[in-house]
Amino acid sequence: RAMIEQIFAAHELGVNALEVTSGRATISTQVTPFAGNQTAPAIPQNVTVSPATARTNQVSWDAVNGSVAYEILKRKHQFENQREPNGKRAYSDGDDSTTGFQHVDYVDGNVITYEDKGDVQEVFAPRGLDNLFEWEYVVRAVKVANNGQLGFSDFSGGANPRSMREEVTKLIDSAISNVSFSDGVFAFDNTLTYARGIEADDQTLYKPIEFQIQNISNPTVTVRNADANGNTFIYNQTLAVGGSTIAKRFEFNNPTAQLFTFDARIYAETFAGSKGDNESEGSDGTDNPPDPVVYSIYKQTDTGMLLAGEPTATGGASATWGNPTFKGITWEDVPITTKDDATSLEATLSSLGPDLDFELRTTDGQVLSSSGNTDANEFVSSAVQPNTTYIMRVLGFANGPVNFTIVSDQLLPEGSANANAEDRTGGGGGLDPYDTNVITGLMRFTVNPLTGTVSAQLLQ
Repeated sequence: RAMIEQIFAAHELGVNALEVTSGRATISTQVTPFAGNQTAPAIPQNVTVSPATARTNQVSWDAVNGSVAYEILKRKHQFENQREPNGKRAYSDGDDSTTGFQHVDYVDGNVITYEDKGDVQEVFAPRGLDNLFEWEYVVRAVKVANNGQLGFSDFSGGANPRSMREEVTKLIDSAISNVSFSDGVFAFDNTLTYARGIEADDQTLYKPIEFQIQNISNPTVTVRNADANGNTFIYNQTLAVGGSTIAKRFEFNNPTAQLFTFDARIYAETFAGSKGDNESEGSDGTDNPPDPVVYSIYKQTDTGMLLAGEPTATGGASATWGNPTFKGITWEDVPITTKDDATSLEATLSSLGPDLDFELRTTDGQVLSSSGNTDANEFVSSAVQPNTTYIMRVLGFANGPVNFTIVSDQLLPEGSANANAEDRTGGGGGLDPYDTNVITGLMRFTVNPLTGTVSAQLLQ
């Protein structure tokens, strides 16, 4: 009985569902106390999500001993604690509350991964996911209780893949075709090719890819058909290394047929890891589901440069840590100020150069967290006080000049006014790829309407 109730509830035919009346069915995803109160297995831990392909997500979790199956559920971020409209039919809601999670699938108990390929259409063909990063996933374990009934665990902590907008100008080649000039409008087709991969395990550039025009040399020339902000063309495509976009038409108002140049920066979304926690989200499989635990995030990106390193007798960075004589040489400080409702802070340090180490400190020098891996990626985290400045210290040894990037997340309460903001600053004296006053990689185009030519070069 418990199994049948849970399966029906997963398909919106739960205990409060009713037949169609006046063209509307009443849906429910809840079960009776009999089914909901069966002895439950442990909650799956360490749920993570990452892109599997350009249109699918891979969900993974730790095995729960004795499980005969797992249920995977998901929701869009904007539908926390509410039903997502299905866009197909009107319905009434028979439940007083919901977490917003929808059933995706069941897998066997010896499986601990699942690839979400999107809704199934027509002849069992999944349509894929239009936006990989808008989904949050939870997992429930299913186990046979001593009385022979099936018990379902509470939801795992939610997990979602995160993306980060990055400048990728230096990785892109541009191909110009179909050039024309007529009635004061200069136009051409522009195809982008992802020629050089990013330094990451997942090298995919996810949509949207933004081609942002800057610094038109002639004041009489203006962009005529930009997709956004009067200067940005958007390629709504995801590219693997070597892939190309479709050709997009660029038009410029050039009434006096003047020679002009313009610069461009190119941005894309990249995979920035899986965000989640191991706290139970609660389940809407009982009559009165507990409220889900939901947090908000404030993300900040800082960049900097460690100028050089000082060799030590031991060959390690620890011999010179904290020595103020060598600030900017063997170590560099990047300050960060928490928001007025921040509860914790985590930060990831990455670089393309030699090994660096990483510390999170108070302004009076107390080390809250440190990381000294042997590779170029370090992670620190700690509980923090709101409206307080902390120091993220980057340490190196025997290094030449090396650029580094710090991506930090402040954990905020649900619905925080500070959530979903993002600050990109140039800390530590390095180059900031998000500061339009600093050239980190510009593509310069030279346009001659009279000869009908367009040439491009990458400015270093």
